Amino acid sequence: MRRLIWISLLLLSAPFAAFADEATVLEIEVSGMVCAFCVEGLHSSLLKLPGVEGAEVSLKLSLARIELAPEHEPDVRADSGPQAVVKPGVYVLQAGSFTEYKDADRRRANLALQGIESKIQRVMIDDKTYHRVRIGPIDDLDELNVLRSRLRQAQIDVLRIRLGD
Repeated sequence: MRRLIWISLLLLSAPFAAFADEATVLEIEVSGMVCAFCVEGLHSSLLKLPGVEGAEVSLKLSLARIELAPEHEPDVRADSGPQAVVKPGVYVLQAGSFTEYKDADRRRANLALQGIESKIQRVMIDDKTYHRVRIGPIDDLDELNVLRSRLRQAQIDVLRIRLGD
């Protein structure tokens, strides 16, 4: 169950457009669900997250559909400066978002050559599919700052996403 909660946090930690007059709907592939209890656990966890107005989870399709409140804005920042992150919390680094899976896979392979483990997350926003390359979650600030430094040295631009405390 804890893994599903982390998955749900990762699903919502993304740069996305939040428009003043309309909710944003994310459709995200979810792996690891094997029964109705998994579906219900993820569904209830998603509904407890700030900014979530509605959620549907399908075991058959391995899909979560999440409706975000228009005013919901995650703490997402371009991570270009060398200043150390000092605010405690759980972070994810996004090393790219690509429309083609092969481009995301190329970035993941490049990160692997740098000794950095990453995952590709497939999401649908407004009927468009994106493949996000994600590093984390990371809750150790020293580890986070070392990774950020290594990514800057490799000239890989990332977004820093703070998921919460």
